[in-house]
Formats: sequence, C-alpha cells, structure tokens
Amino acid sequence: MSRRRGPASWRAATVLALAFVTGYSGAAEAPSPAQPLKLSATTTSLGRDSDIPVRIDLLRFTSDEDRQALVAAVADKGIETLQPQLAGRPSLGFLWTDSSVGYLIRYAVRSPLPGGGERIVIATDRVLGSYGLQPWQPAPPAEATAYPFTVMELQLDSKGAGEGTFSLAARVEVDAAASTLRLEQSKTARLLKNVKREGK
Repeated sequence: MSRRRGPASWRAATVLALAFVTGYSGAAEAPSPAQPLKLSATTTSLGRDSDIPVRIDLLRFTSDEDRQALVAAVADKGIETLQPQLAGRPSLGFLWTDSSVGYLIRYAVRSPLPGGGERIVIATDRVLGSYGLQPWQPAPPAEATAYPFTVMELQLDSKGAGEGTFSLAARVEVDAAASTLRLEQSKTARLLKNVKREGK
C-alpha cells in the first residue's frame, strides 16, 4: 500500500531540491552588486609578459561572516593556509587574462577610499600566469613571491579609474583593523595599469 505525501512532505522535498541546485551551504549569502561589476586593466612591469589585458567579472562579494572567518584563520594559522581555504570556497566571478582559461575568484571585498574612490581586493586559488607555457615574472628589481594563490588589490578614484598590483611581487598581509587581506604597501611594484570600472 503506497503512502500519499502531505503538503509538509512536498515542501521539505522542494527545499532539499532547491538546496541541491543552488549549492546552499547554510552560510550567509554574499552581497551582490546591483549588476555584475566589470573591471579591466593591463599588466605592467612584468618584462616579456607586460601589456597583457586583464578582465574581471565579479558577480558578488564575500559576506562579512565569511570574510571575518577567513581572515581570522589566516591570522591564527599563517598565510600558508590561505590557498586551501580559497580552493574550498564558491566562485564569486571570473578573472581573465590572455589565456583561454579563466581564474575563479574566491574572495572579493570592497571598501571606500577618501574622495569617493574605493579599494577592491580579490583573490583566486591559482597564480596568475600559471596557465601559460612559462609563469609570469616581475621585472627587476622586484622579486617573485612563492605564493600558490593570487591576491589582487585595485584602487579606483571616484571616476572608476586607477591602478593596482597583485601578490606576484608583494607580500600578503592581514589588515586587522579592517578585517581583510591586503598587500604590503612599502616597496611594492605596481603590476597593473589602466585599471577602470566598465559599464558605468
């Protein structure tokens, strides 16, 4: 004799199905821009790999809860724990270079700057340039780091234009006051030029 499912059973089944499809994990939902945030830039100071176009398609930002948890873990256990933490997080968007394969953005945080600008920090669990025949190298006197991930910091003015760099030639630090990741500011080579926000 078969059982008939009541409304409560159907609701439970529907919730489970939606959770499976959307990849719901119980974590706080990451804030989304009003529309996908598109940024572009060009590499510089990379020797033979300079003047490579970089495009960022950001669908949403890291939630405050996830940001604080990741930063606290890195501060407690060391920067070497960042790559596996990033690899286990959902994609927030894509970063594209001249390679046919894009990089998944695993961390994305924005904060205001004086004068109406903003700082955007993103991270991927791969090293930029790793899909090419030879890895990217910064031009001397800068020296390449050995991180198995990439943290990128962009600074934009009120008009959406600016510059940036990434962890190929800069140490990654924890900004305890802002509870976020950042790049070392002193003696850091600027590896990105012509940074701009698209479609605004």
